[in-house]
Amino acid sequence: KQVRWEATVPAGTYVKIYVRAADDIASLPTATRHGPFEESPADLIAAAEITGHYLLVEVSLSTDIEGLTPIFKSLEVQWICAGED
Repeated sequence: KQVRWEATVPAGTYVKIYVRAADDIASLPTATRHGPFEESPADLIAAAEITGHYLLVEVSLSTDIEGLTPIFKSLEVQWICAGED
């Protein structure tokens, strides 16, 4: 279980990833929010006991410098369901 992303992140800018997991879509907004993850790939197994059939990934882009922003290019999630290797 991991989240991997590609981004250009100049000094003074930030990319933070958060995840929520639940067994049904309706429960995702109130599920425990895990993160922030700031280094790709983020190992979700090492981070906490994150379980569920559905995964919500939030990407936060921010800056301390006016006119300078990170560039988010791609996101990949690897999630192995229970009973699979």
